[in-house]
Amino acid sequence: MTAVALRKKVHEYIDDADETKLKLIYSMLKKIDEKGITAFKKYSIQEYNESLSKAEEEIAEGNYLTQKAAVKQIRKW
Repeated sequence: MTAVALRKKVHEYIDDADETKLKLIYSMLKKIDEKGITAFKKYSIQEYNESLSKAEEEIAEGNYLTQKAAVKQIRKW
């Protein structure tokens, strides 16, 4: 797909997006602008362990989606 075709398709998605989708798209683009694209960032052991600890805390607090709930939410997009 050419850059022109991709740009057109992205604009179509944005034009049809609800507020939730727009926030997700905005957040993603903002991160890319701030940090650049880092598909395979290397983490130190300390960063990795901190990330795991934070994830475990979020799970313990109930801040997660089950696969079933995630699929249900995605289907609404």
